[in-house]
Amino acid sequence: MSAIQGTPPAAIRRGRARRAAAFEATKLASLRSTWIILSLALLGQVGLAWLLGASAQASGENGYDTTMPAPFVAFVSLQLSQLFIAVLAALSVTSEYGSGTITTSLQAVPVRLRFLGSKAAVLGAVGFVSGAVLVGVGTLVAAPAAGSYGEFTPGQLATAMLGAGTYLGLLAMMMVGLGSVLRSSAG
Repeated sequence: MSAIQGTPPAAIRRGRARRAAAFEATKLASLRSTWIILSLALLGQVGLAWLLGASAQASGENGYDTTMPAPFVAFVSLQLSQLFIAVLAALSVTSEYGSGTITTSLQAVPVRLRFLGSKAAVLGAVGFVSGAVLVGVGTLVAAPAAGSYGEFTPGQLATAMLGAGTYLGLLAMMMVGLGSVLRSSAG
């Protein structure tokens, strides 16, 4: 009976949300800047994880207590990589306003809440996967650089990957909101 009153059934609403998310994922994946920013995040993560791991080993050999599991060293390395994920999320919104393509996006997905929700969901998922991958790769780099000062258990790696994924996913969703409020890349 809800279709008679003008409210579409739940299955139709879910289908519309799925199509809106697919629309956003296609837009994000088709941009060269997305892949450049993610590559720079990975490069920054690898470099900083190696530097912190090597620093831990050098400090440990000089008598300082620097024992820290390598996944946590990689998690600390997110200080640089998080900036790239935040920029990616903010630019995905503000660039549409700056270039005028927001009109096309809102014509394709006319319900603004669905539009922003799908954009936040897609970028949250990208942030989650990026965080888990960045910490995993950072651990692979930091562990050999730290030597015996970076020993870790699989549980510590899983905790760091889950935490980093959650953190970067939430950061990306927050930047979608901030970008939609500011509507300006410079802002």
